[in-house]
Amino acid sequence: MNVLLRTCFLMLLLFFVACKTDKPTLDKDLTVKIRLKADPQKLSPMVYPTSTAREVFQYIFLPLADYDPVSLELTPILVEKVPEGVTIEEGPHKGGIQFDFQLLKDAKWSDGKDITAKDYHFTVKAVNHPEVNASGWRAYIKEIKEVILYENDPKKFSVVMSKDYMVAKETVSTINMYPSHIYDEMDVLNGLKIADLKDKAKVQELADSDTLFSAFAKAFNSQKFTNEIVVGNGPYKLGQWETNQYVVLDRVENYWGENYSENPFLNAHPKSIEFQIIPDETSALSLLKSQEIDFMPSVGSSNFSSLKGDEKAMEMFSFLNAELIRYYYIGLNNRNPNLSEKSVRQALAHLVDVDRIIETLELGMGTRTIGHFNPVRSYYNNDLKPIPYLPEKAAELMDNAGWKDSNNNGIRDKVIDGNLEELDFKILVSSSKLGQKVSLMFKESAKAVGVNIELVQKEFKRIRQDHLKKRDFDMACLVATSDLAPIDPYDKWHTDNMAVGKRNDFGFGDQNSDDVILALRSEKDQTKRKDLYHKLQEIMYDEQPVIFLYCPTEKMILNKKFKAVVSARRPGYMANSFVPLSVESFSEN
Repeated sequence: MNVLLRTCFLMLLLFFVACKTDKPTLDKDLTVKIRLKADPQKLSPMVYPTSTAREVFQYIFLPLADYDPVSLELTPILVEKVPEGVTIEEGPHKGGIQFDFQLLKDAKWSDGKDITAKDYHFTVKAVNHPEVNASGWRAYIKEIKEVILYENDPKKFSVVMSKDYMVAKETVSTINMYPSHIYDEMDVLNGLKIADLKDKAKVQELADSDTLFSAFAKAFNSQKFTNEIVVGNGPYKLGQWETNQYVVLDRVENYWGENYSENPFLNAHPKSIEFQIIPDETSALSLLKSQEIDFMPSVGSSNFSSLKGDEKAMEMFSFLNAELIRYYYIGLNNRNPNLSEKSVRQALAHLVDVDRIIETLELGMGTRTIGHFNPVRSYYNNDLKPIPYLPEKAAELMDNAGWKDSNNNGIRDKVIDGNLEELDFKILVSSSKLGQKVSLMFKESAKAVGVNIELVQKEFKRIRQDHLKKRDFDMACLVATSDLAPIDPYDKWHTDNMAVGKRNDFGFGDQNSDDVILALRSEKDQTKRKDLYHKLQEIMYDEQPVIFLYCPTEKMILNKKFKAVVSARRPGYMANSFVPLSVESFSEN
């Protein structure tokens, strides 16, 4: 009898041990509350791809593939695998490249409808509709020539690009998809080809003969499909939205992605994600301390450092840092006669005390950069050293270029085309406190050597629309952010894109830089591509088309009741993967 009792006891003990070592069941009623600096305004990746909106819509709209937050490798989400391109050897697309995709059989939209190849085709056509507010996306996918559908398999499709280039695979894989049955209920684009939407004559004919053609774009851009009806394929759907107060995302019931728990983009651990819109950082910190919000991204360096030094706060919160692909810079209009000389731009770069800015404004939490390519990139040119703060060098460069104070008014001048021009500039700054402080420090340094700089504050939206796009500016304090794909510098730095409406805002480039950029786009060999990246950085370092400052880290504070993983993938966190730090429940054996 004693032997039997001992045996039963051991079996019972093993049962409980097994239960405790199983993977814990997540809290199905978990809600995470996150501070958002501003209202996202619109939830539509195509027409409003701002960083604030992205923090929200990344859980609603998914692409075919994205960069894993830990490995930073391109990983499939909606498809079985990310294909390699196949060169087209004959036929109408000869010389192009084709990517063959197979959507997951169980992938569905949040309304339960199947995600099909037609939806991808529709998304590409919607981008190419000239009246849809998607100019950024149009430039990004302009090489997509055709999407081939297969009658025998609605989940299979091929994407044909007119040519192969460095980010071809990333381009076709990372487009956020839209459901055609929701956003094109009248099937306006169904019978059209991508080529039709790129043909100006055909587009004009459609606009003149079919009222639905323009009506589609108007609806797609409207509040109806950016604020009210928001249907995606991600693990969350729009729940409640009170403008300038909060946005609530609710977990999609019976979400198909539950079958792929190892894929971080398909996780839906919290039942809801509540974004509290709190513009003022002090107010947000108060709510964090009182546990009315759980997570605060984009914390200012001073508050982050101060709170991290507080013993009670250390008990309550985790302090997280993420290295994002982002840098701050001062944009210079190279078309401006007074900024067109390389020596003047070089001199201005020597007047910004970047090390002091990092130390005083970021409390040391930042990394200097010499150019457009982030230091975390494998192809960053470490042989080039950051421009040092040397006012005397700046004065020497300007003297040698003939910029001197001839009329003793304290501002350097020079006769250009018969006119006396002065080094007198306006620098555009947004409401960002950081930008304002950087600009003030720059202004003081410049004044000491005879360069006058006046600060002009405007909303960033106005800076972008009224000045940068129209090329009507001297200088602007800006930030640049990119994804993890290899950077293609063509749109931003090639002379093809200098015209108004294109993306080379600063007027940089010549035949030398253009040749390197074009060679870079088509180079497949990684070693040779790295050499070209280095060459372009050397050219830009010498030309100083803008003043490159530094790369900040994303500083985040999380209530210790949660566990999170930070990432170089913007915005630095994935709220859908937040889990309780300690879970009391056990899974069934």
